[in-house]
Amino acid sequence: MKVHILQELETRGLITHGQTGKIISHHLLSPFSLHWELKTILYLGVLLLNAGLGWLIWLNLGHIGHGQSLRLLPWSARAALRMRGSTGYPIRPKRRKAFRPSMIMPFAELPYFPDS
Repeated sequence: MKVHILQELETRGLITHGQTGKIISHHLLSPFSLHWELKTILYLGVLLLNAGLGWLIWLNLGHIGHGQSLRLLPWSARAALRMRGSTGYPIRPKRRKAFRPSMIMPFAELPYFPDS
């Protein structure tokens, strides 16, 4: 958390000292989400796997031979097309309901949040 930004806002008089304390305590007590950390680890793992396999193929290309590596290209292209086809269903856009005036919330029903 960038405390210096809160201190800057406090010195400018935009927020009070009590509000700064509440923001800091809320940030410290808020639950921790692992979403971005797990996503970063997953992407890093895929990157390292691809880099390692590419490096191994590059080192052993003399044993494997250019012909064998070229024979694998159609197989890998078919595998990529199969994977793309299997993910086609969830990617399709969903149909939306037709617009009706009753879908708009009337102004009188909007929630009221008084200043505290």
